[in-house]
Amino acid sequence: MNNPLVSVIIATFRRRNLLPIAISSVLKQEYKNIECIVVNDCPEESVDDIIANFSDSRLKIYNHAVNKGLGATRNTGLDYATGDLISFLDDDDKFYPLHLKVLVDQLQKSNERIVYANCVRSIWQKQNNNTYTFINRDIPYDLDYNSDLLLVQNLNPVLGYLFDHKLLGQDIRFREDLSVYEDWVLWLDLARQTDFKHIQLATSEYRWVMDGSTMSSSRDFTTPLLEIYPKYFKYAKDPVWVAMQQNAIMQKRGLPPLYQIVSEPK
Repeated sequence: MNNPLVSVIIATFRRRNLLPIAISSVLKQEYKNIECIVVNDCPEESVDDIIANFSDSRLKIYNHAVNKGLGATRNTGLDYATGDLISFLDDDDKFYPLHLKVLVDQLQKSNERIVYANCVRSIWQKQNNNTYTFINRDIPYDLDYNSDLLLVQNLNPVLGYLFDHKLLGQDIRFREDLSVYEDWVLWLDLARQTDFKHIQLATSEYRWVMDGSTMSSSRDFTTPLLEIYPKYFKYAKDPVWVAMQQNAIMQKRGLPPLYQIVSEPK
């Protein structure tokens, strides 16, 4: 693909103050052949005026008539996306200017059809007066692709990924019944078709608020593992290693192990 169109899907819900930063970070990309699809999952709070203020034909807005949740909001974006390549951004996060250029260049050089780059985590603390104090920045994930490790945990925040739209077909979408791990399950499904390429460079930034109000710092991250682990375990290349790692995660979270591992006699 020469100069492929990239569809960037922004899911938004009650973050009018931060949404313009996310949108601006997309429109100011060094890589220019993009469409930015904003899907508003909050019927009570319009963001149409924010979109209008940008006056950019690459920017599109779609509104849900009722609140549907994060998975459904991203799926709406996928329904309207016309790009050759797909990327995601949440309304409280941002791309650095070279983000899409780096990912598109790497995807075109790679045999894989999914690439991901590291993401900077921006850590904030909410104060009693409803203001926020910046604490620190770090990079909590810097993991090369390993299909067995992907069966144990997510490898990267969703904003770090870029992938070939054709991988989705008709039956691969975000799970709308999941309130967590909807992105990880998508990668687990897409991994049946291709390996991923890791770029060891931080090209985007996501916000982490320590009061639990961000998408990645709240919600129940334990219960869904009871379904996800057994469903995808059959794809393990080293079943014993994957079973041991999954058991360790379950026990760390106060749940019984999923597998009984019996050592072979020497």
